[in-house]
Amino acid sequence: MKRDLIEYIARQVHTYWKNGKVGFFMDMDNNYLLRFRETDETAKHYLIGDSHTEELRALPILACGFVGWLIKHWGNDVQATNEEYLLIRLKMYSDEHRNDDDADLRNLEEEFYSTYKAKEEQWVKQSEAIFEYLPDGDIQRIKGKIARFFRYLDSKIATKRNYEFNPLYFTRSFTTDEQKKLFDGLVNGGFLPKETICSHFYYVFGGTPIPDNEKPFKPLIWQKSVGLLAYCIENLFADTDGANLWEITVNTFLWKGTPPNKDTMKNTVSKYKHDFQHRPKGYREIDDIIEHI
Repeated sequence: MKRDLIEYIARQVHTYWKNGKVGFFMDMDNNYLLRFRETDETAKHYLIGDSHTEELRALPILACGFVGWLIKHWGNDVQATNEEYLLIRLKMYSDEHRNDDDADLRNLEEEFYSTYKAKEEQWVKQSEAIFEYLPDGDIQRIKGKIARFFRYLDSKIATKRNYEFNPLYFTRSFTTDEQKKLFDGLVNGGFLPKETICSHFYYVFGGTPIPDNEKPFKPLIWQKSVGLLAYCIENLFADTDGANLWEITVNTFLWKGTPPNKDTMKNTVSKYKHDFQHRPKGYREIDDIIEHI
């Protein structure tokens, strides 16, 4: 039975590839970083010999991250493949940071889920380099499994964000007029997009119920620095939501497509509390908005 070329990659089979090259894919350290080792047209002589290890390591990485893992486990149960890979990534992150001086004060699992997706998206993009070696049918199968993995990842992130903490809003009491002034100030100042749904903002800033026709809630998009977000939230809600301040923030805001980093926000506040000269650039705009609500 004829095998897919994907299986040839996993089995390190020496063959002819779609782009006309001859050779095989190797995983030098068993870490799912796939490089291509090429031969001449006769398939008898390697272009880089066995003794040139450093030259082999200098070859471009054509697949990594989930794509490298997927190909090496091609044919295995898809759900199990996704679950095992994500658990390994979580363990790697935890092992990397468990000896940090402040590790006992942090939720490493939460940190992982707040930052990991963007990294994996970059690795998937890098791994598109392997597609030139494969026929269209194999490429589409890989893309389908990548999409399924990201759906699985999104469900894990949603679970962490939606069920580990409640409520998802700041509890300071605002009048409707105060909410509108704050909303207009942040939108007009470019801190939030003009497309921000008013009722979603009112929900975060005071817990006003969202009308059924404007559900479900979507996190607010913060367009300026994380430091300014921390400054804004701390100045508005430290008195009412101090213990839960950053937990609420990571559950209700996105910055560059992911929840803002809790430690970055904490560090921002700690610095300017110690020395006001360390207030984030642009803080006066936030002060002006707050003063006029």
